[in-house]
Amino acid sequence: MNNTKDKLVLVLGSSATALAIVRELNRIPDTSIVVASLEKGCANTSRFVKESWVLSDLSDLTKKIEQVSRRYNIVLMPSSDLFVEWVCHNAAVLNQFCFFDDCYLDQIALKLLDKETFSSLASENNLLQPQVYSIDDFSQQSEVIESYPIFIKPKIIHQKRSDIPGKKGMVIRNKEQWLDWFSRYKSSQKDWLAQEIILGSEDNIMLFVGCFDSKYQLIDCFTARKLRQSPIGFGSASLVITEFNQDIVDMSSKLLSKVGYSGVCSGEFKWCGRRNQWVVIEFNPRPALWYSVATASGALIVSQVISRKLNLENIPIKNNKAKVLWRYGLKDLFSQWKYFKNKNFVLPKPKVKPHLKFNYKRTYPVFTLADIKPFFAELRTYITKLIKRILRMT
Repeated sequence: MNNTKDKLVLVLGSSATALAIVRELNRIPDTSIVVASLEKGCANTSRFVKESWVLSDLSDLTKKIEQVSRRYNIVLMPSSDLFVEWVCHNAAVLNQFCFFDDCYLDQIALKLLDKETFSSLASENNLLQPQVYSIDDFSQQSEVIESYPIFIKPKIIHQKRSDIPGKKGMVIRNKEQWLDWFSRYKSSQKDWLAQEIILGSEDNIMLFVGCFDSKYQLIDCFTARKLRQSPIGFGSASLVITEFNQDIVDMSSKLLSKVGYSGVCSGEFKWCGRRNQWVVIEFNPRPALWYSVATASGALIVSQVISRKLNLENIPIKNNKAKVLWRYGLKDLFSQWKYFKNKNFVLPKPKVKPHLKFNYKRTYPVFTLADIKPFFAELRTYITKLIKRILRMT
């Protein structure tokens, strides 16, 4: 690293996840923050952002980074699957101009991103997971599947967003629905996985985020309980509380250390009543949407990694994390409404009140008076999406 250059963190993405990263990194002294994205989102409007790059094409980004690297020591921090994939695919070139976690250079991140490859990693490391049905000819699986319902999801989710807008996958309740799905997606069957649904409400889900050094050792971590999500049953968190769980820490750190992971990673486990054990759902090679609950509790996971990349003084690790309740307001209201409306949903309504045992500090992924512009940017995005949906229906 050239110590004569200024320091800059380039956050890739514009969502609430990127915003959480921006707001945390603002605490690092003498470091500029730039947001790069393909569309303008809430993160671009934060008052903590020095510059906002809204790009028409990702091919422009490498050239832009090369130019800025002449003045700055740059650290990259992807906040979405799209940008994780982009950094991995361009790692050899980007490594000449900037710094980023080894998980992108050695392609371990791509192995976690691909749900089929991750399933193999979990099996190799004796980590319990939902049963996965993955054979070349999906039509045969109607005879192979042991029980319904099952969940069908893309092997690489962000590549199939247009097929399942706003969702992570689709619930199949019986053989007839399975054959109907197969008839519609036969041409792209190899891009999908069929997976057992772990029964039980979503308040049985525990969350993990941690950072690992270049020797694949855990530096710091944080765990929380998901109470609701949107879309219901199989979505992203909308209501989360801090809750420490040593088993989740042990399983996560053991897996990520064994596969040689270096950087920030978030994961999800669900308690399986049938197995009477925790079952791993997924790991993502980046912070998750709910990441700001970790920051609010005192766990500065991303900052730990960035400070090491920039050769700054190590950030003290806070052992006694604050009790925080995190709520993504509009999404959580939508989730509550969907549960009220869908009485016959495949999973039961989550039990929220039994878990609220403390006087929690409340925090939100976007809204705060200390940085208000992202809230209005997010609101504008919701209104725009609503108008487009109404126009499609007319």
